[in-house]
Amino acid sequence: MSLRIAVLAVLLLPVASSAWVQPPPPQQAPASPTAAPLQREELRYASGDIELAATLLRTPGPERRPAVVLVHGSGASDRSNPWTSAWAYALAQSGLIVLYPDKRGSGASGGDWLAASFETLADDAAAGVRLLRARPDVDPARVAVLGFSQGGYVVPLVPAREPGCCGVVAISGGTRSLLDQAVDELVLEAEGNGTPLAADDEAAVRAVYAQVLQAARGALSWDALRQSADAARARGPDVANALRTLPEDASHPALGWVRLVGDFDPLPAWAALERPALLVYGGEDRNVRVTASLERLRTLAPGRRDVVVFGANGHALFRADAVALVAQWIRDGGAN
Repeated sequence: MSLRIAVLAVLLLPVASSAWVQPPPPQQAPASPTAAPLQREELRYASGDIELAATLLRTPGPERRPAVVLVHGSGASDRSNPWTSAWAYALAQSGLIVLYPDKRGSGASGGDWLAASFETLADDAAAGVRLLRARPDVDPARVAVLGFSQGGYVVPLVPAREPGCCGVVAISGGTRSLLDQAVDELVLEAEGNGTPLAADDEAAVRAVYAQVLQAARGALSWDALRQSADAARARGPDVANALRTLPEDASHPALGWVRLVGDFDPLPAWAALERPALLVYGGEDRNVRVTASLERLRTLAPGRRDVVVFGANGHALFRADAVALVAQWIRDGGAN
């Protein structure tokens, strides 16, 4: 897959394969005193055997609008999340209809995210798409899904569950396996703290985390895992710090989720995706290895994938031109 290098302030031109766009220096999205008033509608809807709670946001007006379902990132996350809330309200101010749910098991939504695979979370997002497409104020041909961070693992799975989804957007979503991504965050944290891990130390951390998945699935004893972890920590304080939150035994509350999704790789979902996709990154992301994620995308056959990198921004990317770009892409029906 080739990458087209371009400079673009607001709008992204659709391309056959992908584009790597480096916009101007960052401009944080300000609160606008002239922002249009928003209408809010509190909704509850079913996804399988659970009920999800959401707020629907829109500006007044009778015309049918394009719409988007927001998908949270890792862990518990609801409508109090400042990052996703900033995007929800800004996209609604731009003229989109926004379905902003609590993630399952968070806020007022039922279920348990710790017992949910990425496929299950995609089912939740697909239920939101169906809800929007059935509304008289929504243009059913222009309903997209937008995932934040780990939500980028979810969104490419949605169109297979709801073919009416016109396209998918990922904000700061990595394309590496979940296990690699988990260690990437530790490695990037060490770099940000000024104590980068040497290559062999990073390899030792990755080996221990691979054994965590084995132990969670019963393929390795916890005693063996502890011995490996202790041997890795003996390499020095940097490795010890990277392994400080390692589960010590099978009582850790997240291990069920690790068993479920620990080796999930999002790349096959991106490869199988038949809808347009927009992936937006901050070039200074300290949670996702952006270059490595883009290299994985390059291995795929050409498809309708657009990539934007805002060079000086981090993981919690939010700026006025990024909001405008995403909103226009959705208004264009996924840049079809």
